[in-house]
Amino acid sequence: LIGIKLTSERTMKDYMWHLESYILQDFGKFPMDELPVVVIMDFLDDIAQEKPVMANRLFSTLSVLCSWAKKEKRYQIKQNPFAGRDKPSGKEESKKRTLDFNPKHKKFSNKGEIRKFWKWLDTINPIHAFAFKMMLLTAQRPSEVLGAEWDEIYEDEWILPAEKTKNKKDVHRVPMVPALETLLDDLREITGDSKYLFPAIQGSRLTGKHIKPQTLSHHVRDALKDEHVDYRGKEQPAGKLHGMEKFTPHDLRRTAATHIGDQGFSMSDVGMLLNHA
Repeated sequence: LIGIKLTSERTMKDYMWHLESYILQDFGKFPMDELPVVVIMDFLDDIAQEKPVMANRLFSTLSVLCSWAKKEKRYQIKQNPFAGRDKPSGKEESKKRTLDFNPKHKKFSNKGEIRKFWKWLDTINPIHAFAFKMMLLTAQRPSEVLGAEWDEIYEDEWILPAEKTKNKKDVHRVPMVPALETLLDDLREITGDSKYLFPAIQGSRLTGKHIKPQTLSHHVRDALKDEHVDYRGKEQPAGKLHGMEKFTPHDLRRTAATHIGDQGFSMSDVGMLLNHA
């Protein structure tokens, strides 16, 4: 199928990666019109036990491929054998919340959210602001960003030890983009005596620990709050991000991944940056 365009270049890369990584090694010997669908569904069910989303992606790739072959009258496919079958992991509940960057982007109804969010960061504790920015610039998990140490930072990359990653399989290398280099230079002037990039501070004293993810979650929650009367009967004003759809610090990771993908990088490329298993 190389050279045959089914859809966008990025999506084609994803389809090819799914086929080469999972499907062809087990089922590549079968002609398209003789695919052992029942065996393939059992194969996908096994994958779904540990990787439910991946199982659904593989199912969708095969279904799209067969639908295309039927429409184009290729490989003697008269019908899509996967049509009408349930996905191996069932319907996925969307967890997506992506902040808009480009006001003219067709995917988003809220305009200029990242700009509004970035301006809000100028009004909070600078160490906390730098942490939010690093999440957006690296697409890494809040816990990984907040636990980052200065001896993990190199000239052209941030290297996370395996024990500090979610899958704990190998070190994870994050590219050092220019905006991140500038951010870290400014941050070092504030926290350079600390082991951590984002140390927890009591008064003016370093505690020897790093900021907890809950601290940033509370920041966002308070910034998004509506006007209300608290439990003491006192009126509380709306937060500075009032009017934006609710989001969490983890959504900054999803936001970065989405916009990186919109630049043409494939799902497998983005998955490597996100350090997915």
